[in-house]
Amino acid sequence: MNALDSVVALLPHEPLPQWLTLVSVISIASGLNALVNPIKYSRNLYSANVTELVYGLTMGTFLIALAHFSSEVFVFKTMRLSGTSVSPFVVATTSALWMWSARSIYVPQLF
Repeated sequence: MNALDSVVALLPHEPLPQWLTLVSVISIASGLNALVNPIKYSRNLYSANVTELVYGLTMGTFLIALAHFSSEVFVFKTMRLSGTSVSPFVVATTSALWMWSARSIYVPQLF
């Protein structure tokens, strides 16, 4: 029995285990490729420009936080606007306004 026959004998004989073996071999090869050439790998994998999307999502999370804390204070009255509870308002408001005013610097314009 040669080396190739020994390797083939170790492989699974059912379709699902064969598929999982193939996926694991491809994953290992992909991981090694990422280790050997990380810049090229990441550029090929993440080639889309998502700056505008990520910027919008980040600004949106600050607006959601502001809405959440505002509802706790003004609607549900489960939080008072004093002491440490002021900081979420300051952070959310400052961040959202700053991101809105600086958007043209960080997000490329189409026109």
